[in-house]
Amino acid sequence: IGTPAMNLFPLESIKPGSAAGLTAGIRPEHIRIAADGVLATVTSAEYHGADTIVTAQVNGSSLLVRAPGQVDLAAGSQVRLGWEPAAVHIFASDGRRS
Repeated sequence: IGTPAMNLFPLESIKPGSAAGLTAGIRPEHIRIAADGVLATVTSAEYHGADTIVTAQVNGSSLLVRAPGQVDLAAGSQVRLGWEPAAVHIFASDGRRS
């Protein structure tokens, strides 16, 4: 539910050493481009009028970021992504929320 859909990625892709088999989920509107955070490479940025949908790669996982307003980022740009810990949902390998 929601557009764009929730980002789902292996937890170890952003937190080395974390429990294997867990999947993290975070909604694009809960991720922000920040001064510090997880290093990411922009693959695209599409302006949609009220916001920009930025697609970025983090350790082989693709994340969508809903940034407010028009954000001018070229493919290949390096950015840092941040979010509040409470915005992350953890799912077990069977799909149940942990």
